[in-house]
Amino acid sequence: MDPPYRDDDAAGAAARRRKPWLAMLAAGSALAFLLTQVPLGAVLPPRAPTGPEALHFFDHVALMRGQRNGPARPGHVRKWTGPVAVFLHDEAPRHAAEVSRILALLTRWTGVPFHLAKPATWSRNRIHLHILPHQVMVDRYGPEGALCMTSTFGNGGVLHTAWMEVSARYVDCLEHEMMHAIGFDNHWTGPMATPAMPSVLAPRYSPARPRHYSRFDEMAIRLLYDPRLVAGMPRPEALGLARRILIKRIEA
Repeated sequence: MDPPYRDDDAAGAAARRRKPWLAMLAAGSALAFLLTQVPLGAVLPPRAPTGPEALHFFDHVALMRGQRNGPARPGHVRKWTGPVAVFLHDEAPRHAAEVSRILALLTRWTGVPFHLAKPATWSRNRIHLHILPHQVMVDRYGPEGALCMTSTFGNGGVLHTAWMEVSARYVDCLEHEMMHAIGFDNHWTGPMATPAMPSVLAPRYSPARPRHYSRFDEMAIRLLYDPRLVAGMPRPEALGLARRILIKRIEA
């Protein structure tokens, strides 16, 4: 489900275009065209997240904002900057072990502590996770509505609250929704969303949707939380910096 969000900062509203990115965008378009030429039914093995592919993926899922009734639009860096407490509501405590596993991965990849807590013990950065009976989700959003929903709220690109609602029938959405909760405001769609470039942010029935976080997901999470990408940084600036970081990683 496309993640609603509210961010009081306008840092990304006047994103600046820079000519060096025309070449990078052209390369991404050419690569997308080549992928569409793969024979029907062919299954490509997952590739290593490097070069223009990695940059395109990061831009698409981290620096573009999905909208329910329209195409994604440019955004800016949104992330948590301090320890985050996760509160389990409704049926969520039954899945505490799985949530803890996901939080351990996110803590390792972001450098930001994510931990389970009780609401009365934490008043700062909060993620509220509600796992609800499927019928409750249907009653709330309609039979064709959301199976899972995440809303995030921040100020100046710094996230301070996330609200997650997950149907008990679709608990396998947890990794997908957690990625939304930590600052990824778009889905992985388009001609490059194939088994060769998988992501839990792909739609549920997409061939690009793996069971667990892919190497592309890990790369994007680590990159978004690189301290050089500052919360509130406009997309063009963040994209240029992300490109330089990826190049240095390849050369290292």
